[in-house]
Amino acid sequence: MYRLGRNVKKRYKLAMSLYSIQDFLETKTAWAPSWSPDATKLLYISNLTGVAQAYLKDLASGEVRQLTDGTEPIEFAFFPPKENVILFGHSNGGNERTQIRLMDPTNGKSEWLMHNDEFIYRVTECSADGSLFAYISNERNGKDFDVYVYNLKKRESRRVFDRGGWCKGVGFSPDKTMLVVRIEYTFSQNQLVLVNLQTGEELDVTEKEGLKEHGYAHWLPDGSGFYFKNNQDRDFSALDFYDLKNKSITPITGSLDLPKFELEIIRMTLDGGRLLLGYNRDGYTDVWFMDVATKQLTKALLPDGELDGFEWTEDGSRLAFEFEDAKQQRDIWILEVSGSVVRATESPRRVPVDVCQPMELVRYESFDGKQIPAFIYTPKRKGNERCPVIVNVHGGPEGQSRPGFYGLMQYFVSQGWAVVLPNIRGSSGYGKEYMAADDKGKRWDSIKDIEWLNKYLRSRDDVDPEKIVIMGGSYGGYMTLVGVAFQPKLWAAGVDIVGMSNLVTFLQNTSVWRRALREAEYGSLQDDHVILEDLSPMRVVKDIQAPLLVIHGANDPRVPLSEAEQIVKTVVDQGGVAELLVYHDEGHGLAKLQNRLDAYPKVADFLTKHVIEKR
Repeated sequence: MYRLGRNVKKRYKLAMSLYSIQDFLETKTAWAPSWSPDATKLLYISNLTGVAQAYLKDLASGEVRQLTDGTEPIEFAFFPPKENVILFGHSNGGNERTQIRLMDPTNGKSEWLMHNDEFIYRVTECSADGSLFAYISNERNGKDFDVYVYNLKKRESRRVFDRGGWCKGVGFSPDKTMLVVRIEYTFSQNQLVLVNLQTGEELDVTEKEGLKEHGYAHWLPDGSGFYFKNNQDRDFSALDFYDLKNKSITPITGSLDLPKFELEIIRMTLDGGRLLLGYNRDGYTDVWFMDVATKQLTKALLPDGELDGFEWTEDGSRLAFEFEDAKQQRDIWILEVSGSVVRATESPRRVPVDVCQPMELVRYESFDGKQIPAFIYTPKRKGNERCPVIVNVHGGPEGQSRPGFYGLMQYFVSQGWAVVLPNIRGSSGYGKEYMAADDKGKRWDSIKDIEWLNKYLRSRDDVDPEKIVIMGGSYGGYMTLVGVAFQPKLWAAGVDIVGMSNLVTFLQNTSVWRRALREAEYGSLQDDHVILEDLSPMRVVKDIQAPLLVIHGANDPRVPLSEAEQIVKTVVDQGGVAELLVYHDEGHGLAKLQNRLDAYPKVADFLTKHVIEKR
């Protein structure tokens, strides 16, 4: 690691001369902690090799062993409760057709449990004793995700739920006779159904109709009912309890002294004595512990940033979790029984933490007076110098920009750029009404949010109004194309990563298993064709003036490569500037370091040429 001088101004200048874009991009991370049954080892996923792989750390000796060494990223890896085996899965070339394997951690030998590359297999839940796990698959017809239960002892699986659509098992009863299933009609509307695994009887726990979202079921050990997050009849999710005997739902946290934020994480200790409640505070994670018997609350003293991946040991004495903030990359930490927090992984990085810049949370006013939250990095400036800006729009659209570590964005800040991460309407974390505020024809309002963000930036005295760039991936890529097409005079350049250029052709060509959920968000091909056409950048592609760089994976099952090809070809044919980078071993985004190291320096060169050096 480079040792920097004491003077802050000198340190910043030295950082700019020492650290390349490769240095920022090669910052390693670790995530997805899972305890071994005896809690002496910690399993996790890391990108140390440049591709996500599974690792096992002996907590006493500190020894780390790499368990997988493939060319494809590991998508999940964990110990089922009380079982000294590891379930893990991956797909090929970004095709998202995940397959499931089982590993013996003592010798590293593995076997396939589900292996048919024509279909998708994803584990969603395990029983409390680890002998059963629920998984979903579209193998019945390629479209619908049914729920299956696999018996690890017998090596047998059976389909237990097949109403159609997106379904997943979200909670075994302690005696393994019942499974709570969630049917996802849209990303903001789902339903819980209780399935009797012995008789096949189904009981609707919640109703289908209405805008509501429910989380996983966390059963009490006596099987009397389960806790779950629920936003029915309220804007923000809170904790409720389902009583199995009375078939009734009781609100739990509504009357308690808790913050009025979105409840997004629940984790129960195996003995059912304590609940972890994670709240989304403008992207930051606040954690509370609740004693189940007394309902007494204790605020957890954890680092301030984005936290996730919470996992209790079987005895409930320790808690592993992921933590990152704007300056510190994601790693795994442990909350000890004493209350102290220790770092379990320390992923390597070449760029020191104090070289990176913090984020500032701001709110700007949009066209209708609504306050839109955004995170802003501002670079060190010389005097009253105005800086160029990158507006980086998140995907989803139900995603949320959070105060985490973005190596590429930190690189741009080190080069004198300001970076803005907005959470325009449609983002999650601000209640269900805000998340639904961009559905179908209301998308014009989120497009105006981008326009008014540009207006806000132009009003700042630290921004060069002629050098504001829009960039994003997936839905953020779509919003990039929307910006340069519908607001051609506002943006100096656009960088689209796996975005949609035409909502009609996108829905026609996306994987069949995704279409129904996406139509609920954007509009259906049958009923909303005019809306889809109107909202498509290809409709006004002739208006694009800004230079455009498009990046896409050839195997993308969500947004087909044709979405990139058609807009780039049209812009070039009409005499504009557009470049296309295609990666043939990638899908919906760039998962492999070698491809990021190729693509992102080209992004930097593109913006330097067309924005910074433009006269």
